[in-house]
Amino acid sequence: MYYCFFTRWIVDLHSKECSCVVWQQSGVPCIHAVAVIYPTRCSWVDFCSPFFTVQAYKQTYADYIKPMNEMTNWSTEIHVIEGVPQIINPPPHVRGIGRPKKQRREVNDDAPSSKKKKKTCKSCHMPGHNSRTCKLRTSSQYS
Repeated sequence: MYYCFFTRWIVDLHSKECSCVVWQQSGVPCIHAVAVIYPTRCSWVDFCSPFFTVQAYKQTYADYIKPMNEMTNWSTEIHVIEGVPQIINPPPHVRGIGRPKKQRREVNDDAPSSKKKKKTCKSCHMPGHNSRTCKLRTSSQYS
């Protein structure tokens, strides 16, 4: 038995238990257990549940999972319990709290943005450049 954080949590490495109960519930060592395991230079992976090993994962998915048939072949039986047909409907739509998210429109990438102001030259009044980069500007206008 080890005391972690000034006797607040009691960690038992042999039975893989901690007084915070997180280790027993999850199967993975809690922070208190890792704090006790680390100075002993043991691997904390050795203290995990065997359900988290690669071998258990492979054993779980070793059997072949058969795909479902087409939707037309699904059974359309209605189960009757105590003389009442049991039809399962989808859950009702409940509007969430808060402001709804903005519905974004699809934007055409080819069209230029209309919010952007087009450049026009003040000297020659032609679009596409400004007066500083105007080629028709005379040398007397530079000063």
